[in-house]
Amino acid sequence: MAFDWKSAIVPVLACLALAGGVAVYSVWRPDERLAGCLNATAQLIALTVVGEPLSYAVACSGGPAWDATFMAWDRILGLDWQAYLAFVNARPWLAKINTTTYQSVMPQLIVVVVGLSLTGRLEACRTFVLAVALTAIAAIAISGLMPAETVFMHLGLSQATAPNVPFIDDTHILALRDGSLKVVSLTDGQGIIAFPSFHAALGAILARAFWHLPWARWPGLFVNLVMVVATPVSGGHYFVDVFAGLGLAGLAMATASLVERHGGIAPAFGKRIGAAITPRSAARPAGRRAPRPARFPAR
Repeated sequence: MAFDWKSAIVPVLACLALAGGVAVYSVWRPDERLAGCLNATAQLIALTVVGEPLSYAVACSGGPAWDATFMAWDRILGLDWQAYLAFVNARPWLAKINTTTYQSVMPQLIVVVVGLSLTGRLEACRTFVLAVALTAIAAIAISGLMPAETVFMHLGLSQATAPNVPFIDDTHILALRDGSLKVVSLTDGQGIIAFPSFHAALGAILARAFWHLPWARWPGLFVNLVMVVATPVSGGHYFVDVFAGLGLAGLAMATASLVERHGGIAPAFGKRIGAAITPRSAARPAGRRAPRPARFPAR
């Protein structure tokens, strides 16, 4: 399987432009809020550029599907996925709300990054980005060990089964299984991670991030609660996928908070870079001359 490098040109250029903006607003026109916003945005774009093809590569090397096991775990918990699908399908208004919230991840990411950064909550923003990155890496790794299809695929359901519930596009999962997918492109990538649910994990992480913003606290909690509840049907996930995603998000947020409390990732390295690119003229206050070296040893 090959990677379409041309599809990475735009996001890579965007990351470079954002990195340049970080340098400008960190050194020449200091504005830590704007620099933090640009930095967080660049990191999330970079995560997508790396994470999406990595998830495809891991999926190709995965073993037998765990769908039967996940379905059995759902039944042990007393959860009936098909009954839930029928419940949502019988209420078109609920299906519409579920689909809308499920597709709201990107706007929410923008609101969180901009809101936390520009209100000076930079520690919360860094913790949020790190939690998302840790969750993505862990979810990709786990999905390789415990691969699965969507519930729609496992049960052999068609759109006619539930006309009011838009089924997700699972063509790439099928193509990965039969080996017909030869090229991975960032322009038409699909979410192919089933267990744990990355959507459910993002719902928990986003809700926690919104809690730092008083004006968005309760709306953010509501939207992401609905998104998590919608995940089994709107994302074709087993219920245990959702529970695993929530657990993974809790671990990622705790780890990210711990890292941030201990100074973040490689703070010394950042200081060295800042010192290296700081102009010499900015090394001392304007209007003051550097002290002359003493001609004789001090007594």
